[in-house]
Amino acid sequence: MALSARSVAAAAKLKAQRASRKLADAEQELAKANQELQDAIPPTSTSRIAQVAKRTVAAEKEVHEAAEEVEAVKTLLDDVPPDHTDTAGQRSGSGSMSALRYLRNKSGRSE
Repeated sequence: MALSARSVAAAAKLKAQRASRKLADAEQELAKANQELQDAIPPTSTSRIAQVAKRTVAAEKEVHEAAEEVEAVKTLLDDVPPDHTDTAGQRSGSGSMSALRYLRNKSGRSE
């Protein structure tokens, strides 16, 4: 069964909304954990603890950037026009592989 552009966009929008909620929760949790780490690290602590705290700050930044990208995807999906002429089954789907390849490369993952 082939999917229409509208059904694909709707599914992608739901996934983007779910991911956005998860990223927001993770971002809040990372911020809270970071603050607790900073409060718990004594001024005479070892450099290893300080390095770990810096890594969590970096992770928090990455989560925030990912959340912004998901919001951009949601905005783009909101702009998808209704599919009045359902051409499901008339497309090869070859464009999806290039889109996946692009997204993987953008995220730094290899195929």
